[in-house]
Amino acid sequence: MGSKGTKSEYKKVAEERILYLFAQLNNTKDPLFSKNCARLIRAICLRYNIRLKKEQKEIFCKNCFSVFRLEPPKIRIKSIKKNGKDLVQKKIICSYCGNSTILNYKKN
Repeated sequence: MGSKGTKSEYKKVAEERILYLFAQLNNTKDPLFSKNCARLIRAICLRYNIRLKKEQKEIFCKNCFSVFRLEPPKIRIKSIKKNGKDLVQKKIICSYCGNSTILNYKKN
């Protein structure tokens, strides 16, 4: 019997697979295939406790897994003040399900 891998080895393989799936997601024009890739990315992130970067979160809807490149969303941008800091808030509204994702950025 072979030895089991460590958690860090499994996490590295999972991160490589996520990067590969993002590459496939960007290259395809088939909405069903892209939804399946997005679901797989989400499942891998949940299983191996991997956090996505903001740029990666902006690619697909967390609720229905539709890819925003294929179905453009509504985007609202506004300036807010939170805990005494000036921030720019980006609200992405999915055109398919209507779910909204809010991302905050530092104001320069």
